[in-house]
Amino acid sequence: MDERKIKTIGDIAAFLAGTDRTELRLQGSKDDIYAWVERTLNRLHYGKLRKKEKGLVLRYLIHLSGYSRQQVTRLVTRHREAGHVRRRQRTTNGFKRKYTHEDIILLAEVDQVVDSTSGTTIKVYCQRAYERFGDQRYASLAGISVSHLYNLRDSSTYQRCRRVYTKTNPVQVPIGERCKPRPDGQPGYLRIDSVHQGDMDK
Repeated sequence: MDERKIKTIGDIAAFLAGTDRTELRLQGSKDDIYAWVERTLNRLHYGKLRKKEKGLVLRYLIHLSGYSRQQVTRLVTRHREAGHVRRRQRTTNGFKRKYTHEDIILLAEVDQVVDSTSGTTIKVYCQRAYERFGDQRYASLAGISVSHLYNLRDSSTYQRCRRVYTKTNPVQVPIGERCKPRPDGQPGYLRIDSVHQGDMDK
């Protein structure tokens, strides 16, 4: 099928009336489909059509492009405002990381050597290493805030480098222990196991 033969609203109405909606779809990239939408709108002089005729054109664009009504409406709006339909390629790099993977590893090494959990102490050591001893590896960490230092400690990179395991010490609590009373010569010895509920009524 050569869709370029469809030049009038009558052609579109006949096409929509006699075509199974699952039969035909345009093949190509997004750029190709956007260019086809622009050519179709220009060929049919979309801006001069009546409301009912515009509805037929929208149905035609939705049918062949395979796009949703909302997306086709956005393309038509863009054509009305700018006079063309261009794909807006968005490539976002996000935020640039100030502290690299190497900085986090270096922080883990400092924590291991100093063996201190104080963020303020670690920051002072990094500042001295850079400013007093000229170690360029600490250039970024020298200006880090204490709060962000703790954020780096929570990262997965830091956790892999500085993972400390401690054994759980068993705690022996003599709960429910039954043993023989030892009155040590005191008569009337009586053992009572109870839970303290407070000094009610003194």
